[in-house]
Formats: sequence, structure tokens, C-alpha cells
Amino acid sequence: MAFSAWRSDAEARALVQAGIAVLRRSSAGSLTVADVLEEAGLSTRAFYRHFQSKDELILAVYQHDNRRTIERLRVQIGAAATTMEALEKWVESSLALGFAPRRARRTMTLWREGGRLWAQYPGEYNAIVEGLVEPLRAVLQRGREDGTFPAADPHRDALCIHAIVWRLIERKLGGDGSLDLALATSYVLRFCVPALTGA
Repeated sequence: MAFSAWRSDAEARALVQAGIAVLRRSSAGSLTVADVLEEAGLSTRAFYRHFQSKDELILAVYQHDNRRTIERLRVQIGAAATTMEALEKWVESSLALGFAPRRARRTMTLWREGGRLWAQYPGEYNAIVEGLVEPLRAVLQRGREDGTFPAADPHRDALCIHAIVWRLIERKLGGDGSLDLALATSYVLRFCVPALTGA
């Protein structure tokens, strides 16, 4: 099944939800197709109708999480009173993937598999990153137009800010306890706001 198509199929969605449930209890390395089928109450034949391998299922879980994260980002940005606050909300909400304990557990499980799967599915992973970056790009574009971020190059700067945020998330997941969510947010903003404003 094409990765974009599984969301429209009830059986495939059930397998993804079962995969999420199994991952919550274990890790990507110990997830098995048998565990997922038992959780979903479906047959092996049902699994292979939609996914060629366990890795494809894990990628579908990534896509599911990504969609939820983008929805959360849009809500946070939509509630912001100013363009600057919208930037702050994007940074804080994105960093929470690694710095908020509950979200970090889920991110950690998927992060362990990320490098290997990125090599196998580069197009799908680039789409995941672009999906996360797009709300930020829109904020920077708005800031360029309303004068908040006159020096912004919306697409390239959004990619750079995402890279900084994700590196801090990786360090946190890897055991670096030198920053909490508030300090990490402040650090990213201190680094990127002068570049965006030209100050």
C-alpha cells in the first residue's frame, strides 16, 4: 500500500493503532508483527495486504505521529496573539517532543529507529520533516510581510531552525540534562531571532 493511502483504509488504520499500542509497551526493536496482529485481532494475511514489513508499519506510525504533531503546532500557532509569539509557540511545542517527559518517551521509541528507516525511505522522511517545517515557514513568511522578521528567508530559515531544535531534542533523548524545556526554548530564540529581525 502506498504510504499516503493507509489512512483511508480501516483495516490499515487498525494495524497502525495496534502498532502504536505495542510501541507504548515496548520499543521498536522488540515490536513484532505477531504482537501487532494480536493487538489488532487481525490475521497475517491482513497485515501483508497493507504493509510489506514491520519497518513499513513503523514508518506509518511515524506518519501518524507527525500528523498529530502538525495539528498541535497549528493550534498553538493559531492561538498566538502576535507573529513573534507564534514563533515562540512553534519552538516550544516542537522542543516538547523531546523535553516533555510523556512526549519524550514516544519520541525516544521512534528516534531509535529513525536513522535506519531514513536511509530506507528518504522521500517519506523528507515529507515528514517538510510537514513539521511548513507551519514555521508560514509564520516566518507572515513575519516578513508584517515587519516582525524583515530579514527572514522563510523556507531556508525554517529548515535551519528545525535543525537546531531537532539537534537539541536528540541531545536530550541521548541523556543531556543540561537544559530543560524553558531554557532550550530561550536558547533557540536567542540564537535565531536576531537573524530573523536583522537586529
